[in-house]
Amino acid sequence: MVDAAFHASDQANAAGARVPTGAALFTSGDPQTSDGKVMLYAGCTVESSSDPALSVCAERTTLLKAVSEGRV
Repeated sequence: MVDAAFHASDQANAAGARVPTGAALFTSGDPQTSDGKVMLYAGCTVESSSDPALSVCAERTTLLKAVSEGRV
């Protein structure tokens, strides 16, 4: 999991903060289908120089990836 977070930080676009950040999380199986799969999701910081309101931290990116795939 730590390796996944470090790898994700390589993809970060963090010009303003100057700290490329990555995050990772494990999810358990889908409780509605009981598929039992454990999934690993990783995400990075995405900053927008044109509009700071569009920036997203690594933790939110990671969670949103899992949610958008129906895992949380």
